[in-house]
Amino acid sequence: MDKKAFEKNRVHINNIRKKYEEISRQLSKIDFDILQLQKYIKEAEEKSQRIVNQELANDFFQEISELLPSITKTFLDLVEFNSQLSRNKLSYFNDRIQELIREKENKENILTELTEKNSEFISLVEENKVDLYYDKLNQLNELKNKKSTK
Repeated sequence: MDKKAFEKNRVHINNIRKKYEEISRQLSKIDFDILQLQKYIKEAEEKSQRIVNQELANDFFQEISELLPSITKTFLDLVEFNSQLSRNKLSYFNDRIQELIREKENKENILTELTEKNSEFISLVEENKVDLYYDKLNQLNELKNKKSTK
């Protein structure tokens, strides 16, 4: 590798590496968020599948209604409200997953474009050869300094 050419492109290589690493971190975070939302969806679905003892819940509701006569809703209203709440939660989680999937695709496209436009630099960045080159360059400079002091 030509030292002058490398030095000329050193800033560019470092910028590409930073962009590449940042996008990779963002993709990891998106993947984590998607997994968390999938976990929440599974939990919400399992919770909605649990069988509630309707008779016991209705008895409890009747007792509360007697204590609070200003309640204008029926037991069936309460059941429907809870069902709607559960459906809304699942809908939100699913919508959020779709947003994250679109965001992930966008980040992957940016990463692909960055890689294609800078393939010669990315190969150095991906293989972490930039640090190796700097080490070799420092060794060369040390040898030159030792040689000039003799």
